Amino acid sequence: MFDNAVNDLFFAKKVILVEGSTDSIVLKLFSEYNKVDLDMLNVSITICGGKGQIKNIQKILNEFKINYAVIFDYDVNQEKLNNEIIELCNNNKYWYFKPNLESELEIPSKSNKDKPYTAYTFFKDGKKFDELKEESKNKLVKIMDWIKSE
Repeated sequence: MFDNAVNDLFFAKKVILVEGSTDSIVLKLFSEYNKVDLDMLNVSITICGGKGQIKNIQKILNEFKINYAVIFDYDVNQEKLNNEIIELCNNNKYWYFKPNLESELEIPSKSNKDKPYTAYTFFKDGKKFDELKEESKNKLVKIMDWIKSE
């Protein structure tokens, strides 16, 4: 279940659990755009590989009382799983994109395979962040505020 890429969550000050690579890329680019140094703040963005795995990792983080946030797609056909993730958060933070990150942030994508690369090229210069709808941009700003908070 855990490999080297996931193990750093035990040593981070804050952990952000995401479903996949696209989520991680967008968060890292948005943090760079806002001059938030994730490494300096000891923040781990952990790619879980789907919602089922997010739930498993949440249970472990809860057991160890590790401060975390969850960012996931609110797929309407997975209502039960969405609610389980929210419930497991306890006092931890969560944000979701409805129906998914790519749609809400209007990232063009031809296939599931190219989503991470497309997100990177779409946001790499940061200008597209300024063009986001207010609600979506505010969500990303709130995530950055949480990252910077004590």
